[in-house]
Amino acid sequence: TEGQFTAQIRGLLQRLNVRIGRLYSPGCPWRHALWDGMTYVSSVECGLDLMPYIVNGTVTAQGDPADRYMEDNTNSQDPGYFSAGLVTFTSGNNTGLTREVNEWVEPLFQFKRPFPYAIEIGDTYTAVKGDDKTFATCLAYANVIHFGGFPHLPGFNKVYSNVVDL
Repeated sequence: TEGQFTAQIRGLLQRLNVRIGRLYSPGCPWRHALWDGMTYVSSVECGLDLMPYIVNGTVTAQGDPADRYMEDNTNSQDPGYFSAGLVTFTSGNNTGLTREVNEWVEPLFQFKRPFPYAIEIGDTYTAVKGDDKTFATCLAYANVIHFGGFPHLPGFNKVYSNVVDL
């Protein structure tokens, strides 16, 4: 590069740092929603049609602190509807920024991480219903065919609960 030679020396143990295959867990590893700059789309692995689950809204009140909570009194979804979902601002200081919703209890959104700028009354947003990555949620979405988890594998507690001493 620009007349300089750059080399990287790797040892035999480097091959142990490479992940091969998938992680087996009861939860689904796929991301159900991604922001593409205009709206939410599903990942290729998930394949869910998100259009029925996308809601547009406007901030009607600020929470405390203003960058981690917000209220929308016009949004009347069921409790928990947006929990583990995503919110992306489409106007205001946080335009284009996305955060995961920790909890939704009408009309309050609580985010897992704060937004970098204060959320103002009148800012518009787009939100998508949450996904807690369980088999039951995928069943409710009618998307079990794309579920990537292994909910019926026994966990450590089950495997080690009946230890046989030889």
